[in-house]
Amino acid sequence: PDCKVQIVNVVTGGEWAAVEFIGRGTHTGPLARPEGTILPTQKKLDMKFCELLRIKDGQIAESHLYFDAATLLRQFGLPTPGQPVASGR
Repeated sequence: PDCKVQIVNVVTGGEWAAVEFIGRGTHTGPLARPEGTILPTQKKLDMKFCELLRIKDGQIAESHLYFDAATLLRQFGLPTPGQPVASGR
C-alpha cells in the first residue's frame, strides 16, 4: 500500500530504452519464487532495479527486469543463497 517508485535514469537508443529506478515500500503480500512463496514479512524494502524495454509502434514489445535478489532477501530478513542458516548450537 505504500509502494513508491522513483525513476533515476532513462537511456534510449534505437528501439531500446533502459530505465533505472528505485522501489520503496513494505512487503505486505506473498512473493512467488521458483523456490517457493515468500510470505509477507512486513519489512521495509528499498531496492534498485533496471528494466530494458523494446519499443515497437509506440508500445512496449519486450521487457526485461533486473534486480539483486540477494539484497531483496536480506531486506526481508531471509537467508541468501550460499549463506549458512543458524543451527541453534
